[in-house]
Order: sequence, then structure tokens, then C-alpha cells
Amino acid sequence: MNYYRGRSRQTRRQVRSAHVFPKWALANRLLITLEKKKRQNRSDMEWQPLESKMFLSAAHDSESHILYLRFRSGDVYRYFEFSADRYHEFLDAESHGRYFLSRIRDHFRFERLAKLRIA
Repeated sequence: MNYYRGRSRQTRRQVRSAHVFPKWALANRLLITLEKKKRQNRSDMEWQPLESKMFLSAAHDSESHILYLRFRSGDVYRYFEFSADRYHEFLDAESHGRYFLSRIRDHFRFERLAKLRIA
């Protein structure tokens, strides 16, 4: 007896592909891979404490070129397309607040991440 007899071509393809590798297994494998990459990226990025009236700390992800800034208010923002050279300039600046106001704010695309409670 032919298993595919009486089924359309599309149904035949679906049955064959389901036996080879189910879609849910592929999705699970993709999610696991993405989680591993996220964990690896987080471990590479270190928060640097800052002596500033405006900021508590800063971090930079060199692979994705993202600057993370934690403000004294508890807000965390990330700024996209921020090079490692600019990050080092920011860390070496005499005033982090002035550097931020003149060279970062309104110059880079940003996203607000979270508001943290300060103990």
C-alpha cells in the first residue's frame, strides 16, 4: 500500500519534511543558539563605574557597536552604531555629562531599556 496515495503534492511534501526534521525542533534549536550567543555577548561586556553627576556606569558591546549608559535616575539607554574609539573618548573625557550632551545625545539612534531601582 502506498502511503502517499490519494494525497496532493503539497501534502506529500509536508509529510516528507515532517518525518525528516519537524519545524518545532528547528525553532527550538534556533532559540537555543540565540540564547547561547546572548550569554556570550553579555559576558564580554563589562560595566565601568563612572564618577559623574549624570551617570552611574557605562558599557560598550564592541561586536554590535552599542553603547549602554546607566543614568543616576535608574534609566538604562543604549546607543547604536557607537564605535569603540568613541567609547574610549567618552571614558577619557574630563566631563562625561558634557561629552554626552555635545557628542552623543541627538547624534545617535537610541533605545530606553529599563528603569532600575537604586538602593
